[in-house]
Amino acid sequence: MWLWMSATRIALKRSSGKIRTSSELFITLLSSSAYSALSVVKSFRFHHLPDPVAATREIFRILKPGGKLVIIDSDADLFWLTNPPLSVQIVREKFKQVMASRNGNLSIGRNLCRILKQAGFGSVDLEAVVSHSDIIGIESFEPLLDSGPILQMVKQGLISESEIESYLVSRDEFVAAGDRLMMSFWLMACGEKNQ
Repeated sequence: MWLWMSATRIALKRSSGKIRTSSELFITLLSSSAYSALSVVKSFRFHHLPDPVAATREIFRILKPGGKLVIIDSDADLFWLTNPPLSVQIVREKFKQVMASRNGNLSIGRNLCRILKQAGFGSVDLEAVVSHSDIIGIESFEPLLDSGPILQMVKQGLISESEIESYLVSRDEFVAAGDRLMMSFWLMACGEKNQ
């Protein structure tokens, strides 16, 4: 049985009449003893969790022996690699600070193996999935260059206009470059509940 968060989120919203965060919904699902699973896939949410080891232990609890957990997430320092270089350091650090202030961790990717092991999983493995503009097209990366979220951070006082100036100049130079490329990495960690 696969547990997909979108279907779970809809079912729990319908049954409770309450709108909750995905983390609350996930813990609600896991707290029910009526569920057991052979496999669980959790994607792009672990960086939002205040205690990813506790959440992983809950997943471990509901898995049947031999069951697997696959966590797909990213690590901010591996997210954008570009040519010509795009100056994203200040923006990346600010996004990390904002996520940390919300009890999350944008550098979660480098910790996925340890999280699985601390939760009791064995046979831990890690793979990198690479997206490259020469394969999927540079237009696939254009939403990442949207300055909207960054300008929202300016409006919220989380980053100053002077701090993002180098990024905006760099981004405009990157967009104008004729021979540009972009690459991002996603990490996929897997652990198994021993028999």
